[in-house]
Amino acid sequence: WLMDILLKVEEQLDTSSYSASDLRVYGYLAERLLDVWVNHHHIRYVECPVKNLENQHWFKKIFNFLKRKFTKKGPQK
Repeated sequence: WLMDILLKVEEQLDTSSYSASDLRVYGYLAERLLDVWVNHHHIRYVECPVKNLENQHWFKKIFNFLKRKFTKKGPQK
């Protein structure tokens, strides 16, 4: 089911100008569709909190995020 959908999307999507992050489009889509599949099949699950045990360099993360957002070039036409 999932692979059929992803293959159809791949046939129609031109990813030649995508960035490395944007190339994860299939992974992002699969993550979303997994939720649909789980809910459709009434599968019980438990959400667990996640803790990051490593130091977070918030200034660096925020700076790089803003840099990517404001320097990203859109698809060339």
